[in-house]
Amino acid sequence: MEEKKIEYKKCINKNCLNPWLPNTEEFFYGQWFTYAKGRKVYKLNTECKECRKKRSLKWKHDNPEKRKANDRRFDSKPERKEVMRKAAKKQRLEGKQKEWRQNNPDRVSLHNEKRRLHKNHKIKQSEWDACRLYFDYRCAYCGMSYEEHYEIYKQDLHKEHVDDDGANDLSNCIPSCRSCNSQKWEFEFEEWYNKNNPNYSEERYNKITKWLDEDCKKYIIK
Repeated sequence: MEEKKIEYKKCINKNCLNPWLPNTEEFFYGQWFTYAKGRKVYKLNTECKECRKKRSLKWKHDNPEKRKANDRRFDSKPERKEVMRKAAKKQRLEGKQKEWRQNNPDRVSLHNEKRRLHKNHKIKQSEWDACRLYFDYRCAYCGMSYEEHYEIYKQDLHKEHVDDDGANDLSNCIPSCRSCNSQKWEFEFEEWYNKNNPNYSEERYNKITKWLDEDCKKYIIK
């Protein structure tokens, strides 16, 4: 029986350490390409998996804000939301979130100290005014009004970091009441703000993501 000949292909990345590899899915990612009249063809990419992974990691490192925006768009897909809702609900029911805080007091303290020292928004008053106006002077999460918040807490709405490790400018800022600000803590936006959250509103969710992805750019002063 004639032995099957292995076809080799050269990775197009000029920095590839091992450019000649078997032209198989073990070494190259596959992708569907659409041509004229809707004809679809499945082909292996011209860049090997290792180089593609390295390039992807470098891009994520060099473009943290774009990466987070892409993550938000991905997480906003209905099927992804459902997965995250189930995971978050499971953690809450099992008491893992509360248990983690109780078992890691040092990390909780470190997080709070880090926020106190470094997590102060560097935005101009006019930018903050525009942000509050955009959300009708209400908590973007639960809808509590500025007047009600001041009556209860004797302070303005908080400048909330939607992404706990994100930027300190307007692109990562929404108004939040003291209660929501405290409850969200360092949880990811999608992990915390979903249908399992009693304050969740799809309308408010869509408004938050639209602000973060697009509308905030109109008000950033350079």
